Amino acid sequence: MTQLSRCARDLKVPLQEARGKVVAYFRRTGSVLQGTARAESVGFEIKLAIQTGADVTAVRRVLEAAHATCYTESCLRGEVPLRVTHELNGRALDPTPAP
Repeated sequence: MTQLSRCARDLKVPLQEARGKVVAYFRRTGSVLQGTARAESVGFEIKLAIQTGADVTAVRRVLEAAHATCYTESCLRGEVPLRVTHELNGRALDPTPAP
């Protein structure tokens, strides 16, 4: 919602109300005890509801800019590298390789 309100302000499109809902879908398979446990994200939905007197073209520009500048959406699209580090008792511990 931060990017939505920021982009609306920058584009001078007044928003009377904005609500957002994120739905996440996950799946887990296997067994931790057997060493076969796996977890995955299988999808996300972002639902935005906006109240404004602005015209549709202006609102579309706001939405396009908000989605393009959303850090969370960028991560969910897989556009950033993931680096994992571990520490045990104050010393570096090499991470277990991913399957």
